[in-house]
Amino acid sequence: MTEEQQPGLEARGEALVHAAREGDANAVERLLAEGVDANHLAGQGWDGSPLQAAAGAGYATIVARLLGAGADPAVADRLGTTPLHAAAYEGHAAVIRILLAHGAPIDARTSPETQSLTPLMRALSGGHGEAALALIEGGADVAATESGPSPLALAIRHAADPALVEALLSHGAPLYLPEGTGADLLRWAVEIANAGAIPVLLAHDDRIDPLSRAALEGDPGAVEALLAGGANPNQQDSHGGYPLAWAAARGHEAVVELLL
Repeated sequence: MTEEQQPGLEARGEALVHAAREGDANAVERLLAEGVDANHLAGQGWDGSPLQAAAGAGYATIVARLLGAGADPAVADRLGTTPLHAAAYEGHAAVIRILLAHGAPIDARTSPETQSLTPLMRALSGGHGEAALALIEGGADVAATESGPSPLALAIRHAADPALVEALLSHGAPLYLPEGTGADLLRWAVEIANAGAIPVLLAHDDRIDPLSRAALEGDPGAVEALLAGGANPNQQDSHGGYPLAWAAARGHEAVVELLL
């Protein structure tokens, strides 16, 4: 290849990325027919590939066409962002399913400069429940805690649909994180008043003291029966909390009166 030819190829590669991002299927088809590399990385690698551009914009048909032309779903930009990350960040569940069907690395991580996030973490951070469910059902690692908040912590933080919290827990997301790796998730849900997540978390919590559970659920009858049976209201539970504090935090006044 001559020095004169290189700038032309570079320009057409950039044009393919632009066309994919804009959803211009005709331009994508023309450029591919001209032999433009489907894995061209724009902006010297900073702006990603045509597949990443189309995935982030949600153009499923163009994503499928690029994959058919040999686009590699594992190609990442200089920050480690793959097409699957791009689709997850924007919440494009249909694109996620296409990419996964073509072998996209489901647990790839972005660079440390961008918090080493997986596609699932990206979807949860953006509050995209359907996209997150597509990744969970596709086998994403729901227990990843190596850097930053875990997927379950992200779902709780962003007030995800309780069904998504249930899906994470049902697929093995840990409720109790290793010491020093993150916040106590039940305590966190109570503190930010995520009322939808709390009963789901309690349903999967096999360690919490029964009196604390009843206090969190606001069940005066259960609290009264447990106290009559000798339950200690001053016993710290598996989350480091106390029944009275839980009841007060959730505004269960009748339970608070019983525990005072």
